[in-house]
Amino acid sequence: NVAVAESLLEEGLRLGFNSFEILFDVVQPILDRIGQLWSTSCITVAEEHQFTAFAQAILDAAFSCWKKDANLLQSQRPLILLVAAEANYHYLGLRMAELWLLSCGVPNFCVFPGIPNDEVLQLLEHLQPKVLGISVAQPEQFLAVHALETMLSDRYPRPLRMVLGGYAVRTGQRSAKPLRSEYNPDLTSLVERQRKAA
Repeated sequence: NVAVAESLLEEGLRLGFNSFEILFDVVQPILDRIGQLWSTSCITVAEEHQFTAFAQAILDAAFSCWKKDANLLQSQRPLILLVAAEANYHYLGLRMAELWLLSCGVPNFCVFPGIPNDEVLQLLEHLQPKVLGISVAQPEQFLAVHALETMLSDRYPRPLRMVLGGYAVRTGQRSAKPLRSEYNPDLTSLVERQRKAA
């Protein structure tokens, strides 16, 4: 329920929390727990989707607090391109990263759910970001990341920093094949380094 989510966000803000504390310290841990419960069949898909919809409503309400900076979203010259790994349909964490970048004044372009690697390459050629952030929800999606790295080494001549985040990365899972991408980087220092290099 959007109205309930908005009122909870407003109440949290009134109590002195900022929208990031609410999202990253409250909503994200609950999403992780919901995912664990779902993966062990302790809750149904419908129950998981119900909380996901609620979390999305809180996220939408948080985005509305940053309307003045909306020009940084879907930027045609982004510093960072955020994508979900091919076949990744989980996007709340990716949207949280997008919101955090927005709050830092970082132009970005976010794509979800996961799109084929060929389309990621087309976006890279068109947008020419300095960083490609990829959200990996399930370990099998590391195969798509490996395939994308191979494709980029063959067909993308520009320097590009690739970073991985998402549930699989946050829970310590790693690719069976070696990857050049960085796992779970500190976004604050990443943004600072890219700004200095620009």
